[in-house]
Amino acid sequence: MKKFITVFSALLAASSLAFADVSARMADDGQVELTFSYADSAATSVYLVGDFNGWNMESDPCVKEDDKWTYVLKVPAESSVTYKFVADGNWISDKNAPDTSDDGFGGLNGVVSVTGDGKIGKPLPKVKPRVQNVEFHTWTNIGFQNQWSTVESDSDGYKNKVSEESAGLGFKSYWKFSGNVTPNVPIFLELATAENETFTNLYQKDVLSWHDGFRDLWLGFFDPIAYANDATSADQSDDSKELSYLGHFKFGFSFPWVKYTMGWKYAGLPGHTNVNWTTVDQEWEAGYEAAGGFAHLETGDRVTSYISDLTGGNVRLNAALAPNRTADRKGHRYGLYSWLSATLFNNHYLDFQYNGAYGNTNERAFDDIVETDLIAGYKGSFGPVTLKLNGLANFYGNSRSTTDSKRVVRYDPDSPDVAGVDWDPENKLDNLAGNANLTFDWAPFHVVLGTRFRGYQAHMLYVKEGYQEEEQENQLSRQLGPVNTHRIFADIGYSVTNDFSLGVVPYVQKNLTKDEEHSFYKDVDNIELVVRPRFFYDLSGAFGRKASIDGYIEGSYMSADADKYIRGDQTKNAILSEAGLRFVPRNDVSVIYGFNGNPKHGVYYASAVQNYALHSLLASFDVPQGVTLMAGAGVRQAYSGVKDFADTGISPWGFAFGAKKVIDRTWNVTLHGEFSYNFDPFAGFGSMSGKFFLRDYVLDRNNDWSANLAKLRIGVNIDF
Repeated sequence: MKKFITVFSALLAASSLAFADVSARMADDGQVELTFSYADSAATSVYLVGDFNGWNMESDPCVKEDDKWTYVLKVPAESSVTYKFVADGNWISDKNAPDTSDDGFGGLNGVVSVTGDGKIGKPLPKVKPRVQNVEFHTWTNIGFQNQWSTVESDSDGYKNKVSEESAGLGFKSYWKFSGNVTPNVPIFLELATAENETFTNLYQKDVLSWHDGFRDLWLGFFDPIAYANDATSADQSDDSKELSYLGHFKFGFSFPWVKYTMGWKYAGLPGHTNVNWTTVDQEWEAGYEAAGGFAHLETGDRVTSYISDLTGGNVRLNAALAPNRTADRKGHRYGLYSWLSATLFNNHYLDFQYNGAYGNTNERAFDDIVETDLIAGYKGSFGPVTLKLNGLANFYGNSRSTTDSKRVVRYDPDSPDVAGVDWDPENKLDNLAGNANLTFDWAPFHVVLGTRFRGYQAHMLYVKEGYQEEEQENQLSRQLGPVNTHRIFADIGYSVTNDFSLGVVPYVQKNLTKDEEHSFYKDVDNIELVVRPRFFYDLSGAFGRKASIDGYIEGSYMSADADKYIRGDQTKNAILSEAGLRFVPRNDVSVIYGFNGNPKHGVYYASAVQNYALHSLLASFDVPQGVTLMAGAGVRQAYSGVKDFADTGISPWGFAFGAKKVIDRTWNVTLHGEFSYNFDPFAGFGSMSGKFFLRDYVLDRNNDWSANLAKLRIGVNIDF
């Protein structure tokens, strides 16, 4: 039966047809008015995101007119905008964009440039390749970071004293070549030639001296790719450590009837979305321990159009089959995912997916089926109502020791909140998860009502629990919820006027089972209530230009006294957990206030984290010569009973400032630099360099918001 499931796993899926467009006209105030359009009758919400709003997924909603979503944006003449659409939480590239740029994740951003007379200009010039029909693209970061500790302790307590901790060069470079081997057979090749961001390869306290660091840098010219991937002196002295000469390899071709992609090491899987859930994460590596890979076969456009023509346009099918050796993300365990999706009569969408994790040796590749995921999704439109359903069922099997084929060994999925699974749990809910929601659109109301649950060991292969900025949107617990919980939620919006809207997002959550062993709360009957009201006010009419103010506040409540929130030396049933306010007086200025009160339950964090909330104030504004300035300040609010700095060593305040400038528009070269002291609001080194790293309007916790650390970061991004 298990092998039958394995064979049956070759199932497939399709997304609904949609198109996008952008037009321009000269406005009366001398600026250019860009109208972005996205046509998708099945979408329930669409937002425009881009470099103009810091890639915020919820700040600029499109307006629906008939089956088309539109958004109007004013920009200065002789400028450009880089953008994407977000439809029902999914990032959508504009295939009809006047120009494109690599988004750093294997996809494309749309780029539109406007001329001085208010027209869409020609695409930015690119270096002409020598070989006809071959294009080259690179996304490259080069950066330097120096980090200091700002606190030192002795027998008399903590003191403000700066000492150098580390310094280094970071490198990331992804190269992509694409072209046609024949007029109908496009191919592409992706290489990651550098993937290092440790920033400890020039100096590391008590580990690497500056002298040795510069020696290694000089020797790096003898072997530059190895240095750019793994460059510390300590690592290179370890003969057992394999140096990475190639960050990842990805190759593919596309025939009219079939598309093929293969990848190795850090190459990300081709993504897939099953209604409410991202079920194949593009950030899931083929194998991060220099092993593993994948092969991905997907139906081509000719299959979709053939079935559509055969059924009079009533049925569109798509499918994929992906055998791989990345079921554990390390690259050691064999696996398979496959999906089949269908759009029926334009209003109904079905998606079925199979995931499998098998043995980790060639001998036991098909003898051990340690995990099977069956995932189903449905989306249907019924006039103003959209119904979305998802279900997940896990089946765990036995895993055998590689040294003793008769000994059963423990299986741990690649998720920090699911480990040591029971092969056959007494409570079958432990292996199930689901999500059901209804969306109502009756102007001026937009209402989402739903429920979701996740069993104690419900898990989904090929979606990781990400912590970096580029990994957070699709992380497993954010989609399925915490393990062993049931949530009832809503999202209610009301347009008071064309310029003013209100909303509220409440939810109620409790444990799914009563088993004390399966409870993450002290009291298994505890009920958690979270309410998040919000508002948005368009001030364009009052200011005579694009301007707005919006914000939210979030309160949290625990019903059980045994499970109160921990705040210093006090426990509380109800707290103010989060708040945010953003004021945009004009296109090139933004001011954001955020309050992060640590709403999570105390058992998840160390005592130092339970003692503080963070108030942050951030601002960014454009100045002449194409320069964007950024500044911020943070204050840690100590809760009741928390001692002062001399006893805790936690500095209560911090500040940061930075700047970025596009120094070459043809190659899209951006220079950025930031300095932070006891408070770091910047995204760091990578695809979001030179930007604030926010979740909504608050800073996500990162090393206790970089308490007692000062950082100087300088880098250059090339997106050509």
